[in-house]
Amino acid sequence: MTIVREVEMKNGTGYKSVKVMKGKRTISSVREPLHSVESTNVAERKFTPGLFQTTERKTKKKIHRSRKTTRNARKRFTFF
Repeated sequence: MTIVREVEMKNGTGYKSVKVMKGKRTISSVREPLHSVESTNVAERKFTPGLFQTTERKTKKKIHRSRKTTRNARKRFTFF
């Protein structure tokens, strides 16, 4: 798994993004706008420590349901 960190600047405004990739597939991605101090530092090409610490990985949680609960739910809601 690789972590890709990017900064995009356009017309004075910018975004920072963090992508977690497994091979060529993107597992999770987070995109946040840059604050005014961060955007000025990026425009001046200065190092900003902790730029990507605020962006957290957000992964999708899978819901595992057994077949018994879905069958019971279908039987429970029959009106005939």
